[in-house]
Amino acid sequence: MGIIKLKSVRQKNLFGFLLVLLLMIILSIFTIESMKKIHRDTDHIMQEQLPLLMLDQSMAFNTAEKIALARGYILTGDSSYKNEFQKYAEQASILEEELLQQTESPKTEELLLLGRKWNEMIVENVFPLFEQGKIEQAEAILNGEAQDYARELMSGFTAMADERKKEVLQQGIQVIEIGNKNIQFNSIFTILIVLTGIIIALFVTNGIVKPIKLVMKR
Repeated sequence: MGIIKLKSVRQKNLFGFLLVLLLMIILSIFTIESMKKIHRDTDHIMQEQLPLLMLDQSMAFNTAEKIALARGYILTGDSSYKNEFQKYAEQASILEEELLQQTESPKTEELLLLGRKWNEMIVENVFPLFEQGKIEQAEAILNGEAQDYARELMSGFTAMADERKKEVLQQGIQVIEIGNKNIQFNSIFTILIVLTGIIIALFVTNGIVKPIKLVMKR
């Protein structure tokens, strides 16, 4: 008060209220920006990372099922395995489209291309050879090149799913940290506003009472 040289009681009152109002505006701006940051991070997790994680896991599961069904058909000759394989192949096509819409990752595109090659190898080579009675040749392809493709597919989609899990976990930790910092800052700033209000109230009161006492004394 002494530095700013406020002479009238009205000026002191206005200055005090404006100072408290300024502190409240600063607190509100910080809170709003923090909430926007939390919302953006949460939206990123919910709209991008989690759907991709689920798609990667679904592709890994789909590939594992097709491998098991292809082996089941070659071992038993039961056509139900082949029919189920075709259903999973159709499901894989849908999952591929969703993945390509969600991400432009070269690694994802590479794995999807490998998956299509593996599927064609099974449908156009393994199954026809088996149905022609060339069981050994069918098994050789299934346990050779096709198996190598299958292992690469499984490990690739599993690795991507694990990587996305880590990203989701890390972003979740960051959101929690921002929330904790926001709580701490709000608590400290609220205490500061209360203390500032008390100090201003004392100065304003003293500014009103002191002149009255001086007049009464005179």
